[in-house]
Amino acid sequence: MTAHKPGDPTTINRLYGRSKGKPLRAGQQDLIDTLLPQIAVPTDGDVTAEALFGYAEGQGRPLHFEIGFGGGEHMAGRADMLPDHGFIGAEPFINGVAQALVHVAGDHGAKLPIGNVRIHHGDALEVLQRIPDGALSFAYLLH
Repeated sequence: MTAHKPGDPTTINRLYGRSKGKPLRAGQQDLIDTLLPQIAVPTDGDVTAEALFGYAEGQGRPLHFEIGFGGGEHMAGRADMLPDHGFIGAEPFINGVAQALVHVAGDHGAKLPIGNVRIHHGDALEVLQRIPDGALSFAYLLH
């Protein structure tokens, strides 16, 4: 006999709850369709600063990982402040991903998009499993 029952949250191998909310506005959907594929974390290979961003001025680039970034305000703000660092955000909630893309995209042409951010639309475990030991400099789990 086991103490765990089917559906017991202690046995579910994921880090999130819901993945969809209100329908996206047209501008948000456009960012999902155009910007997200450009800055998405690749589906294969090791996830390292070098693989995602290259090097900053001949040195290793610190890598930050935010798990469940919500609307992306924190991630985009930190990435904008630290352009020589690399930032990965993982979020399964499509509405949060769309809002983060708004932050990353900047002021729609008035400012260049933030170039040191990569986004994974899905469970953070899918990315964490591909990050080699010692490759992360910072991890954020804000609540």
